[in-house]
Amino acid sequence: MLLANLRLVSYAQDAPEPAQTLFQDVRVFNGTENQLLDVDVLVEGNLIKAIGKDIVAREGAAVIDGEGRTLMPGLIDWHVHFDLSMGGGRPGMEAVRWDYMAVMGVAAAQDWFADGFTTVRDMGGMHDGLRRHVSRVSQPSASS
Repeated sequence: MLLANLRLVSYAQDAPEPAQTLFQDVRVFNGTENQLLDVDVLVEGNLIKAIGKDIVAREGAAVIDGEGRTLMPGLIDWHVHFDLSMGGGRPGMEAVRWDYMAVMGVAAAQDWFADGFTTVRDMGGMHDGLRRHVSRVSQPSASS
């Protein structure tokens, strides 16, 4: 078991550093003050590493000028009904074909994403076809 643990440590040390992205000149709500703060935000991999003024990123980091716009994490909605988004609620759903309902569910998911929601839980959705499609589209394939 010790040998296996040493191998894991060795692999971790050989792993490349995660990519960095520096957002400069953005406004952020910190959750405690009744105002937006003018700051820079450094993201490493998928984690926020630093928030403040005049942050310096590693060489080769992506730098994005926020031009004073608001930066926020993706929103979460734990109760959505993509397949009921076509209008008319349940009676509307019962009056359409399954293929049309699936297309409308995809359109609703795209609308949610455009509105800033990056995580949702589709309550009572049609099995997991939409989830599988979104996962496939958002993860680059090995052949890409």
